[in-house]
Parts: sequence; C-alpha cells; structure tokens
Amino acid sequence: MTTTNSIKVLPQVLSGKILSVLINKVGLLFVFSILFIACSPKTISNTNEEMPCIDQTRINNSANCPYIWKPVCGCDRKTYANECEAVKSGLTKWSLGACEEVM
Repeated sequence: MTTTNSIKVLPQVLSGKILSVLINKVGLLFVFSILFIACSPKTISNTNEEMPCIDQTRINNSANCPYIWKPVCGCDRKTYANECEAVKSGLTKWSLGACEEVM
C-alpha cells in the first residue's frame, strides 16, 4: 500500500518543484527586464529629437571622481579627465580620447 500512495504523491511533489522553479525563473526574468529598462542610457520617446549635449538635471558637482587620466571628449568639444567627470558635468554623449585642438 505504501508504494501506491508514494506513486500518487510523487507527481504532486514534482509539479510543486517544477512550478517553484518556473516561478523563480519568471521572477528573475522580470527583475532583469526592469533593470535593463531602468539602466538604459536614453529614454524611449515617440519623437525623433536627440538628447541635449548637457542635461542640467544630471549635473552633480558633489560627486567624487577618481584622479585617473583617461580623457574623454565631450559633445561640447571639451576634454574631461575621465568618464566620471563627464557624467558629473551632465554630459549625455562623449567619445574616448582627448578632443582635438582646433587651430
């Protein structure tokens, strides 16, 4: 009799474990989706307008950046010591390397 009872219980236990694994995987997918959307560099909009070079709401003069010389050229054509300094200044776009001097 115990064999028959354990055979009936086994599918219920397995389905519970499978359901638990699926819920965990779906939950994990949801969390990563939210992080991906939240961390995107540009907000999706219906307009074709580009972001301004400097976003005033992102300026953070109190941010502490490392003293590392790894220059970036900001969209405002100024050279910043590193990416942290560019972000701190509110820049929305930059390229690696110092800006070329215009003569």
